[in-house]
Amino acid sequence: MVERTHREGARLQRTIEPPGETASRTSRHLKTVFRADAEERNEGAKIPTAAHKAVAWLVAEGFVRVVITTNFDRLLEQAFEATGVSPTIISTVDQVRGALPLTHAGPMIIKVNGDYLDIRIRNTQAELTRYDRPMIKLLDRIFDEYGLVMCGWSADWDIALRDCMIRRASRRFTTFFAVRGMASDATKRLIAARGAELIRIHDADSFFGAVQEKVRALQDANAPHPLSTSIAIATAKRYLAEPTAKIALHDLVRREVERVHDAQLGDSFPLDVDLTAEHVLSQTRRYEALVSTLLALVVTGCYWGDDTHTYLWVHTVERIGNVPTAPGYEWAVKLRRYPALILLYGGGIAAMAGKKYSTVAALLERPIERKDSAETPLLLSIQPFRIMQNNVGHLLPGMDKRYTPLSDHLYSYLRDCLRPFLADDAAYDGMFDEFEYLMALVAMDVSIQVSGHKRASYGRFAWKGRNFPGARKLSKLEKAVEDAGSQWPPLIAGLFGGDIVRLTTAKVALRELIDSFTWF
Repeated sequence: MVERTHREGARLQRTIEPPGETASRTSRHLKTVFRADAEERNEGAKIPTAAHKAVAWLVAEGFVRVVITTNFDRLLEQAFEATGVSPTIISTVDQVRGALPLTHAGPMIIKVNGDYLDIRIRNTQAELTRYDRPMIKLLDRIFDEYGLVMCGWSADWDIALRDCMIRRASRRFTTFFAVRGMASDATKRLIAARGAELIRIHDADSFFGAVQEKVRALQDANAPHPLSTSIAIATAKRYLAEPTAKIALHDLVRREVERVHDAQLGDSFPLDVDLTAEHVLSQTRRYEALVSTLLALVVTGCYWGDDTHTYLWVHTVERIGNVPTAPGYEWAVKLRRYPALILLYGGGIAAMAGKKYSTVAALLERPIERKDSAETPLLLSIQPFRIMQNNVGHLLPGMDKRYTPLSDHLYSYLRDCLRPFLADDAAYDGMFDEFEYLMALVAMDVSIQVSGHKRASYGRFAWKGRNFPGARKLSKLEKAVEDAGSQWPPLIAGLFGGDIVRLTTAKVALRELIDSFTWF
């Protein structure tokens, strides 16, 4: 339970119903007390505070289900709406009777003293002494079955609420009581009755802000333990070295594939969240944490494995990349394929480092996207710009002025995973560019072959060295392909149908696409 009392509003409310004043006038007066006008909004008054926003975030992320407030205002509702959450609001007995059971109701705000637009609000000492039976039964269940976090509530005035808590002093889940200054006698009695943990705080904003940051940190750290990843890598290496362990390797990888696939479609990755820097970073890091062990397996397998293992890495990318369509904000829906892009990059670069070009070719061309009974190359859907457009990528930390923000982010993110195979930073830098260039060429070729359209994504190689002293990276990559001719390893591996004419067509089309963009 979360509560932050607005003392000023409460004092005003106690003085606005002198004898003889009509209910209509009372309602109008309440609106002026609790509803912000243009000047007040500009001054930051009567709008959701940092505490309201932090509570709304905790609800949106699934850490809090029910919020109980003694306030009459609608600041919590406004904060919820800003995060894309539509809670069930209960402020009257009728709403209690008509609400779904707690198990099925989803996020809920319970306004035990009513809403300022309803003249039946509870405000006097007599009104706060007892609640109607349906509200009591609802509160009894919450206090018995849920853990509680209380903040900014003295327990002095709301006698009925206090009595409910004492009557249902369940110890199954912890109660936390956040108090600023000295706790009142009523608060001390309630803490003793519930065996609550007392937390000294400066104010509600800093308290809930700290809670939010700590929960965020736990989310970001909720990746598989490094030891489990290390064990998975060691196990994969042993299986790769033993021809008779093919089935064991298959089972090891497939189990992790299914774990990731199930999780990426779960509630941890909501699709109905607004496009904000906070949400983009949170979703991106969670996908990276989710796929970390599988990425280590794919990278290890693509570097050390042989052609008999290739089907496993192709299936992995294909399985993770095929996500069903679902309603939601476009940026979040597209980001669902980010784990597949990570696996494609990690496996492809590792395979190139190990000179396993047949594996590279398979990863780029063989995974299939299945949608509405149609099949198309998955590569056309898991390119950087298809996963994260620049307006989204620019919201990542340090990427606001980058031409290829997701490419640059992947360059930094994949460095540690690929360090065992590319220890030298310069070697990693060059291999990353070579893979991205090859992927862009193959995407262009596949697009031409499938639809006749000249479309492809490109990465950081496209702008490196442009209008600066020194070599142009793109020109260097193009020259390397030209110098190798028909002996270029990816061509020998079967990419571009082994046809140098198709390769040349794709290369020219990609150059035209990149040159058509105004970089500086």
